[in-house]
Parts: sequence; structure tokens; C-alpha cells
Amino acid sequence: MKKLLITTTTLATLVTSFALAKTEGNYVAASVNKSVSSVNEKISSGRNQSSGYGLSYKYAFNSDGFFVAPGFTYEKINSSLPKEKLKIESFYGVKADLGYDVTDKVSLYVPISIGRLSYSIDEGSGSNKEHSAQARSYGLGVSFAVSSNLVGSFEFNRIESSSLKSDDEIEAKSTAQAHMIKFGVAYNF
Repeated sequence: MKKLLITTTTLATLVTSFALAKTEGNYVAASVNKSVSSVNEKISSGRNQSSGYGLSYKYAFNSDGFFVAPGFTYEKINSSLPKEKLKIESFYGVKADLGYDVTDKVSLYVPISIGRLSYSIDEGSGSNKEHSAQARSYGLGVSFAVSSNLVGSFEFNRIESSSLKSDDEIEAKSTAQAHMIKFGVAYNF
């Protein structure tokens, strides 16, 4: 009887501790994205749609279904704005996903990132100058377990930077935004 009680208690503990611990461990992810970028003020004004891709790594810590997953992210935006004067190249930085495992297969989370926005500006006569500016990103996401090691995700992100400059000597600043929808697949190990 004592062995049965110990075995039952041990199994019950293991089952309940892993039931909502889906988002846990190392994740390497790849995604495709569609973004609408806009810039206003001094450098250029306008909107553009573009497609790109993303790569990321994170490690998720889970406690009673709530998780924090710090990591790194790179998003290729590849958006040329009106008259080809400004091209938003990419966003890269550190990130954290804060979320909750709704079931053992579905999670909801808020991705938050800080990093750099890479862009180039056509300065005239065919010369492009590469620049980068501080940027932040936030959004909403949902992930779903496809198998024990494969996770699919759908995310909406907003990337913002308010410090784009046309030249180091010129203080003309512009604000850039990119609204991005991402579909991704992550490998959990």
C-alpha cells in the first residue's frame, strides 16, 4: 500500500508539473514576415509593404504555466520607401517573450525587444550611406505545439524608432514604424 501511494503521488506530481510546462527550454526559430513600414518628417515620407524573414533564439523559464523567454532576434524587413531615398534593412536586438500556457499545446505571449534598426539613405549621385538607430518592438503572439519538439507561432509586432538621421552632421530626424505579421516555426531542445 505504501509503494502504491508513493508511486501515485510521484506520477501525479510529474503529470501536473509538466501539463502546463510546454514553453520551457531552448528554442531556435525561423519566420517569414510581411510588414508595412512608414516614415515621416525630414528624411522621407510615405508607406511601403515588404516581405522578409527572421531568426531568433530564446531560453524559456516556466513556473505554473507562466513563462519568461529571454533571447536574441534578427528581422530582415527590406522595405524601400518613396523615391528609393530610404531603405529600412533590418531590426536586431535582445528580446523577451512574457506569456502563459493556456493549454499544454497553446500559449499566448507578449514579445518585447530593444535593439537597432539598420537603414540606408540615398544621399544623391548614387551613393548610399548605411546607418542604424535605436529601436524598440512590442506585440502579441500565439504559439501552438505541432509535436514534442516543434512549435508554430503567429505574431503581430510593431517596431518603432524615433532617431533616424540623414547624416551625422545634420540634426534632421525622422520617425520610422513597421507593423509586422510573422509566421514562424521553432525547434525546442
